[in-house]
Amino acid sequence: MSIDIDHKSAKLVDGLADLLLDVVTNGKVVEIVDRQTGEVETARVTPDAAMLNVVRQFVKDFPPLNTPTAGEPRGMLKEFSKRLPFSPGQMYDDQMAKIFSNAKDN
Repeated sequence: MSIDIDHKSAKLVDGLADLLLDVVTNGKVVEIVDRQTGEVETARVTPDAAMLNVVRQFVKDFPPLNTPTAGEPRGMLKEFSKRLPFSPGQMYDDQMAKIFSNAKDN
């Protein structure tokens, strides 16, 4: 019997991601026991610090694939930068060239 570790690992990560997302959006599930009747009911409460730490570490270990990179505008800023009469990098390069040329002259 061959075990596809990558496939099972991916399913495990997906399942954990779904569970953590549910906890963050809807709250942590806890059981409340009535001491008189012994009845058990479930309720959703705000996640505690330990659970939020698990979420933080998960995001750190498995960062989103579409994380923006420095220097690349996204969304509305990307559309705005297309309309500029210069490229944002060009403006920075021109300013740095002026600074360095002024420093050489002094």
